[in-house]
Amino acid sequence: MARLGHVAGVLLSTGAALFVAGTAFALAYGGSKGAAIDAGMSSPGWFPWCIEGVIVVSSLSVVALPRGERTLAWVVLLASTAVSVVANVLHALDHPGHEWWSPYFAAVPPLTLPLCMQLAERVALSLRPPRGTPALDIPVGHPAAVGQVSTPQTPTPGSVGGGRLDVPPVRPAAPVLSTAGPDSGTGQDGGHPAPPDVQDNVAPLDEPGWKLVARAYNITEAAARKRVERGGDRVLAQARARVNGHKP
Repeated sequence: MARLGHVAGVLLSTGAALFVAGTAFALAYGGSKGAAIDAGMSSPGWFPWCIEGVIVVSSLSVVALPRGERTLAWVVLLASTAVSVVANVLHALDHPGHEWWSPYFAAVPPLTLPLCMQLAERVALSLRPPRGTPALDIPVGHPAAVGQVSTPQTPTPGSVGGGRLDVPPVRPAAPVLSTAGPDSGTGQDGGHPAPPDVQDNVAPLDEPGWKLVARAYNITEAAARKRVERGGDRVLAQARARVNGHKP
């Protein structure tokens, strides 16, 4: 209902503006024709079409052309309006028995014509849908989507199976333990031993083993743990032999 009211208002406003523009065109046409007769021009009836007719054409072009291409249309509109005002004012001054305010009244129709043309065109264009109206999201395969090109979309959480997109966690790789001797100070690739954060992730051996290595080499349990991590069972065997009196 509101839409119908808007359309009716636009039609009435456009019709009224066009009616006033037509009246202004007729008055300006008469003034320009009279000026052509006063100037002694041949075919004075065609002369106003070169002035008021250009006003109508340039006014339509201002609205129809894109925003960045309206400069020429505006220049032509302003120039033709100025010529029409001058022609009507000169004809009013040349008329015998004119009053002091006659030129001002004669300038009204040439100015009213482009103004009413602009109002009528812009009011009529208000019925046009706004630019950038979002298109309807029609699923592929729907009868209304025939002839449309579907664009593949990246799956998002909630778009796969109607639920959450489960991504398996990434597990860290198992650390590589050194297989060198307890006193070599190098790993299996000949480099430095594994860093402490990797060594802490290795499962600890039985507590009696730590104490055996610490007692055999007279070192702290932390140092004994590092030796066992590097040498494994060989270090435990050497520590057991050392405790038993058989130094390796």
